[in-house]
Amino acid sequence: MMLEETGYDEAGAKNWLRQVDTGSWFEVKIENNGADTMTRDELLAFADIKADDFDAAVGYNMIIPDGDGLFDKENIATTLLATQFRKIGLTEDKGFNVDFLALHYNLLEFLVKKEVDFFVRNILDHDMSSEEVHHIAEKALEIIYKVTPIMHRQFLKKFLNEIESDE
Repeated sequence: MMLEETGYDEAGAKNWLRQVDTGSWFEVKIENNGADTMTRDELLAFADIKADDFDAAVGYNMIIPDGDGLFDKENIATTLLATQFRKIGLTEDKGFNVDFLALHYNLLEFLVKKEVDFFVRNILDHDMSSEEVHHIAEKALEIIYKVTPIMHRQFLKKFLNEIESDE
């Protein structure tokens, strides 16, 4: 896909592969659009999302405008991902509304609060420089970003196997 879009460029190919590994490929799509922020109408058109879905996500604070009513890259990426649920067939007529995504949002918010509390509580007990704390936090997040999807798949497999064995 990258080769078709840009032609062969070894440095570009390596950079793209690193982005795939870190999950930052959405940033490339957004940067290629040339916008750091978007208005509501621009984001609705760019993400091809229904206004009702978008407004519900804003209502849940999953997508949050800044003081000027603009949406930043993270909000743009969240909106792009939210549209994927509809595109794969999780539609309202099948019982899927924004509540499905809000479930994940609320659980992640709870998890992050617990992580920060745990991290801060334990860091404060040790005499560490701010640089050391920053470095450890950054490296811990890299690991968490990689292990979370693996754990999520493991739990899904576990629960699906339990459902199948009950039948």
